[in-house]
Amino acid sequence: MKTLHGFAALGAGLLLGAGAALGIPMCDVAFAESHPASASPQSAEGTTIGIRYYIGDRLKLLIYERLDVPGEPGRPTDGRPHLVERAEFTGTYTVQENGAIVLPMLGDVDVDGRTPNEICKALGDVFYKTFGRSAQASVLLDEREPVYFVGQSVSSGTLKYTPGMTVLHAVANAGLSDNAKGDVYVRMELLREHERQQKARGKLRNLLARDLVLRAELSGGTDVKPDDRLTVLVGAQDANSAIESETKRRQIILESRKPVVDSYSAEVAIATQRKEILLSKLQIADDSVKNREERDSALQNLKTRGDANLFLTAQVKGDLADVRLRRAEILSDISAVELELTRAQKDLARSTAEAKLSLNQDITSIEDEIMETEAVLAGTQHLIDDLDTERFRRGTATNAPTFELVRRTKQGPLRIKADELTELHPGDLVEIIKPADRPIYSSSYEK
Repeated sequence: MKTLHGFAALGAGLLLGAGAALGIPMCDVAFAESHPASASPQSAEGTTIGIRYYIGDRLKLLIYERLDVPGEPGRPTDGRPHLVERAEFTGTYTVQENGAIVLPMLGDVDVDGRTPNEICKALGDVFYKTFGRSAQASVLLDEREPVYFVGQSVSSGTLKYTPGMTVLHAVANAGLSDNAKGDVYVRMELLREHERQQKARGKLRNLLARDLVLRAELSGGTDVKPDDRLTVLVGAQDANSAIESETKRRQIILESRKPVVDSYSAEVAIATQRKEILLSKLQIADDSVKNREERDSALQNLKTRGDANLFLTAQVKGDLADVRLRRAEILSDISAVELELTRAQKDLARSTAEAKLSLNQDITSIEDEIMETEAVLAGTQHLIDDLDTERFRRGTATNAPTFELVRRTKQGPLRIKADELTELHPGDLVEIIKPADRPIYSSSYEK
């Protein structure tokens, strides 16, 4: 039995190394045996939430069983799971009409409309219920059906399915008649121009709000209100929301600059305080010098009359020299502090001037962008008007063809009313119906 486990561990290591070399995406559905559904799947493939599989898709499955291989006595384990491929389950499976794939011994597993990670979790649950052991799985798309076309305006045929394909994308790539091609071209151009218009409108909204916030900052105002241009463009509620958003954005920028300004302001305050202290010391030194000079003058008068004490006279002269020296040192310190104060004031003034200059440059740049965006907005509106006129001239405004889909579901084929933006599934049949060919809808149609 130990030998079997040893071979299993060796095979698992080889499989893991090969899987890493090939870059096979693994959906981690290895559940704890005491709580089968407690673990959450984690996978590189599972992060692509938009991928879903449908009836008719061919999927390649790889299933690995997790083995608890005992470690050798006295040697720590590496903590990695030991996986062995279950070859009897590995293979390519087609999603059946009931939306499930059928695996030997595991039975039906529903996959229709599910993401790879959801399928991996379902496989892990079924494996645990069947064998009582944990497993990991990988799901890869091997093949999927195309989209089919029928109708009088299109050459019947197929088109390779791509994720996110809509009816209009598909019809634009089909073999249409010249008139139908022109109609589809007009519609697609209208969609593109409407998209450009929406993007330009959103950009202009942000630019106008930013311009108002910056101008209020330049003038020292704090309460920013939307102007008529912004209100007419997006409405009062959205205008206030845009200004609030731009105000918060600007506040973040100002907060990032604040430490530099505070540093310069602190240097100015410290230098000013030091200068005041030194000026106070200078005043005391001046008083001391004056006092010593008066005493020295009095002793000189006494010396002239012959009544002076020579020792006291020498002491007063020494004190006077010391006080004058301290006064000179204070004057030197005041000069140094004044230089520091001047430099700090210049740094603060330069920082303020640079901020104001940057603010003016931002406003100028935004004004240029506003003009460009307004030109784009006007151009798209002009083109939309021209395309609408072309649609009316072609008669597409009232006589546009409609679209219907025939889609396979678990309940059987279903006919669905569709428009240009209806998203297609693999295997869908798109029918283009002219106004004269449009059938009378019955209860079998999905409204």
